[in-house]
Amino acid sequence: MIKRKKLSSRFYMPMFMLLMTFFIGSSLSGIMLWMNKGFTENFFEIWMTNFFRTWIIVIPIVIVTLPLVTRITKFIAESPKN
Repeated sequence: MIKRKKLSSRFYMPMFMLLMTFFIGSSLSGIMLWMNKGFTENFFEIWMTNFFRTWIIVIPIVIVTLPLVTRITKFIAESPKN
């Protein structure tokens, strides 16, 4: 089996945020475009444009709100035990 080298643990949260915003931004922008315009001739082109605009906005929002959301979640629920 090929052993793959992983990034350092200090990159865990930035990678997590980038991947989460990527998947949420791409799916929501695609769904909202489909709901508002349907499958048009240039659907993919419009979707990608909307997605990158959305992603640029979502990343800073997640960076700013993540500490607040973490505190609220810890106030409401016990942290999982590792």
